[in-house]
Amino acid sequence: MKSLKGLLIIFLLVFTGCSDEILTKNDPNQVTSANFYQTEEDAVAAVNAAYDPLQYGGLFSNSYWSIGDITSDDAHKGDGGRSDGPAWWEFDLFEIKSSNSLLADSWADSYTGVYRTNIVMRELPDIEMDDNLKQRLLGEAKFLRGYYYFWLVRLFGDVPLITEPQKLGELRVSRTDKSEVYNQIISDMSDAADVLPESYGSSDKGRITKGAANGMLAKVYMWQKNWEKAAEFSKKVIDSGVYDLLPNYADNFEEEYENSEESVFEVQFTKGGPNGAWGNGSDGSIQHISTAPRNSGVAGLEGWGFDMPNQDLVDAFESNDPRLEATVLMQGSTIQGGKQYDPNWSSTGYNARKYLVKRDGFIGSGADSPVNYRVMRYSEVLLNYAEALNEMGQTSEAKPYVDQVRERVGLDPLPTGMTQSEFRQAVYQERRVELALEGHRWWDLVRTDRAIDVMTEHGRGDIQEHHLVFPIPQSEIDVNPDLEQNPGY
Repeated sequence: MKSLKGLLIIFLLVFTGCSDEILTKNDPNQVTSANFYQTEEDAVAAVNAAYDPLQYGGLFSNSYWSIGDITSDDAHKGDGGRSDGPAWWEFDLFEIKSSNSLLADSWADSYTGVYRTNIVMRELPDIEMDDNLKQRLLGEAKFLRGYYYFWLVRLFGDVPLITEPQKLGELRVSRTDKSEVYNQIISDMSDAADVLPESYGSSDKGRITKGAANGMLAKVYMWQKNWEKAAEFSKKVIDSGVYDLLPNYADNFEEEYENSEESVFEVQFTKGGPNGAWGNGSDGSIQHISTAPRNSGVAGLEGWGFDMPNQDLVDAFESNDPRLEATVLMQGSTIQGGKQYDPNWSSTGYNARKYLVKRDGFIGSGADSPVNYRVMRYSEVLLNYAEALNEMGQTSEAKPYVDQVRERVGLDPLPTGMTQSEFRQAVYQERRVELALEGHRWWDLVRTDRAIDVMTEHGRGDIQEHHLVFPIPQSEIDVNPDLEQNPGY
């Protein structure tokens, strides 16, 4: 899948974003919508470019984990003062403004993805090509559109639902009720699950699979508290026999184990692409430089210290849980070149460890990290299934799936005879430590209606009901007055 990225591919899709009037200008040397969508190779290139926004700053290079972790009780923005990364500080302090750059990027980059998938779904049906490949490519595009909307609806609630490529005169659109958006997400991901393969050959490794579509469908249904459907689609992933837990938990975040048997949905990054180290043209992620400690003096480990774990997260781990060491840099942690981590590099005494590149002297430009982002791991599928079963009153049937996750890291199974309420809290706890600093925590708190209580108990009494969705970017309202701002912003 790392081969999906490419300057030419990006150029082709960005160019087709121009208006129909511009594209009707004839130039024999120019690529237009009229002469591009002709061949099987064109179809593949178009879908490849629809994947591209997953790697942008508004999604998995930056905003996804920043918002999911820093807004929660697991992490703080980090050192550097209020003027250093003010957009991150707004989430840490619940002072989120409509000018926030992380939200602006999330909106713009997600709708770029929506536009590109809409182009694919308009153009591919008319291309003469192998029908099985065509259906698969359309399935990939539908999953991607569903995922871009799943990110948008969680961030903003009601958002414009656009399912056809827009022309210049169609840019003023109003917000759609989130229930309709969720219906479209479910429709797209269901269609994708029907046609996508369980796996790919090595040259297509990293593309969206049937398991990714079923796993994400289960997660969407969990947001709607449709526990029967959440259990049904989680079980499809489990019963596929494609996935398993890696023996060593920490391997999930290493370059050598990309697209492993534990990875259900993974966003691909690569170092050294043609587009430079910064911005949406980059082939690499900025996560390494964002989260690596400040002032470490260790080659390849100099960073900004963002997404800084706090004591509350550290205390959430059981004393013999090896996931703590795999998740958090702390006193006694060994880092590049066998050096010892110094707690003085952080105001909390901790830094994030997941997704750091472990090679000595890794990067001259730390924005160019090649480490893929594991959006959904098989362990989450097991926990999703367990949570759904428990909510359906099947607590004893749910227990083995949590136990699998615990046994992988050498922890004892959960006690027998737990009540539904006790088991629910145990699942919430297991999710917190298993998925820590992977961008899940804030969304789990919101989804389970615990965000205000947990954050208030954590000393964040400034959180209010309206913070459960974020402000529509003012830059979007300025160009589209049909958009209404969320209450409280």
